[in-house]
Amino acid sequence: MQPLEKTETSQKEEAPNSDQLLPMYTSTPILPPPSKKKKKGSCLCTCFIIIIVIIFLIIAAVLFGKFYLLKQRDLQIDSQDAYLVNLTYSIIPLSINLVVGMQLSIKNPNYAGFVYQNTDATVYYHGIQVGLATVPGSNIKARSTQTVNSTVYVDAGKMLASSYLLQEFLAGQLLISTTMKMTGKIIALKIFKLKATVYSSCDMTIQLATFQSVADCNSRINF
Repeated sequence: MQPLEKTETSQKEEAPNSDQLLPMYTSTPILPPPSKKKKKGSCLCTCFIIIIVIIFLIIAAVLFGKFYLLKQRDLQIDSQDAYLVNLTYSIIPLSINLVVGMQLSIKNPNYAGFVYQNTDATVYYHGIQVGLATVPGSNIKARSTQTVNSTVYVDAGKMLASSYLLQEFLAGQLLISTTMKMTGKIIALKIFKLKATVYSSCDMTIQLATFQSVADCNSRINF
C-alpha cells in the first residue's frame, strides 16, 4: 500500500497550477486624442510670435535706414575747370555774350545715393546777375565722386557796367560767384527714399590767360 501512496503524491506534485494555464496579457493604457482647442492654441501662439518678430525686424530696418543710411553729410561741390566755348559781341548796341564751359566735381560721402533733376545755377559778378549755368540731372552713387559738365551763359555787357571789370582785366583774372539749388531724392538700397535739396554757392577766380578757374564752394543739404 505504501508505493501507491507515493505515485498519487507525485501526480499531485506534477499537476500544473490553474493560474499557469491562463495566457498572460499586458494592459496598454489608451490615451485620449489631443484636444482641438490645444492645437488651435499652439497654432495661434506660434503665429503671434512670428508676427512680433516680423514687426521687430521692420522697425529695426526703418530705424537703421533713417539713422544710419539716410544720415546725410553735405555734398562737396567744386569747380575743376573752365574753358571758353563761344564769344560774340557787337559795338552798336554794345553787347558781349560769353559762353563758358565748366566742369563741376560733385562728391557724395554718404552711404545713400542722390538723384537730382536738371537745375540752373545763377552766375553773379560782384552782386550783379550776369548769366545762368545749366547743370544736367544725374545720379550720384553712394560714396562716389562724379564730374558734371556745365554750360555758363554770361551777359558780359552787364559786366561792363561794373567798376571792377577794368582793374580785374588788368590783373588778368575775373571774380564771379554762383548759387545753385539742386532738388532730388536720397535713395538707399532702392527701398528708402527721402526728398532732399542741396544748396551750393561758389566763389570762382577765372584766370584770363589760361581760362582756368579756382573755386571755393560751400554746400548744405536740407530735407
